Amino acid sequence: MEVLDYARLSQEVFDEINLARHVPNSVISNIISRYEYFTDNIYSPPGDFPTETYEGEKALNEAIDFLKSQEPLPVIVAHQGLQRVALELSLIHICRCRRIERCRSRWSP
Repeated sequence: MEVLDYARLSQEVFDEINLARHVPNSVISNIISRYEYFTDNIYSPPGDFPTETYEGEKALNEAIDFLKSQEPLPVIVAHQGLQRVALELSLIHICRCRRIERCRSRWSP
């Protein structure tokens, strides 16, 4: 069984949020790279389960448009509450193909 480093994952999410805030255009290439994994509203990245989305590629287009027009914002400083949110986002990403309640029942911070 794979052991996940939740602290590392939460830090990565936090860092990515700060990058998007401070240099919005820097995350656009990451978003663009996801187009190839869409078929209609189904997102199927390699090595992961297909996920049905509501908006499909439209959501990617909206995110890119927003980031292109977004002025840089100051980075945010780590705070226990923010770290918890980053950790929860990490868990959601990991468990998106499972029922989130099952995932949270196994998680102990």
